[in-house]
Amino acid sequence: MTTRINRRSALALAGAALAAPAVARADTALPDKTLKILIGFPAGGGSDVMARFIAEALKQRTGRNVIIDNKAGASGTLAGEALKNSPPDGTTICYMPSATVVQKLTMAAMPFDPQTDIAPITLAGTVQTAYCVSPTIGVNTLAEYIEWLKKNPTRHNFGTTAMGSFTHFFGVMAGQAIGIPLEPVPYRGAASPISSSITGPARCG
Repeated sequence: MTTRINRRSALALAGAALAAPAVARADTALPDKTLKILIGFPAGGGSDVMARFIAEALKQRTGRNVIIDNKAGASGTLAGEALKNSPPDGTTICYMPSATVVQKLTMAAMPFDPQTDIAPITLAGTVQTAYCVSPTIGVNTLAEYIEWLKKNPTRHNFGTTAMGSFTHFFGVMAGQAIGIPLEPVPYRGAASPISSSITGPARCG
């Protein structure tokens, strides 16, 4: 999997109490129970795949069972809300793309405050954003795609993983750059728009 730095993914660990000094002390141990990783998108997408790599490494490192809990919806913010409401004992963590945090600037209201309700621990990895088209439309270059858009004025749309996400902004900015406004179509995660771009004329941001 190519991991060039185009947009960042952050790993927010535990609940708000993880930032408290009592939890940060070296002699503080996690409760002896299963660890959970929350993900705000469906299985099969980039966030889900990367979180499962982390889960396996965490299982080997701690010797504990680690489960994945996909809480898809609301542009990925449902997982953040679940993290906020989880027991503050450090056993529930969340793999959270930085786009979910940025949505505080773009959404009228969020179910959690990324500045006060969660404690980011580390940059877990970087991922690449690509703009894909279906092979069924018969284009191989950006110039050919632009010409196709001009000939198909009713099909200026692109699939995005969520409204307010980097893929959403990327597609809108791409349309501005080529001088043809593109309309975002939100999906529940990355797997669906990628599948659509393979089997039909939908585009994926």
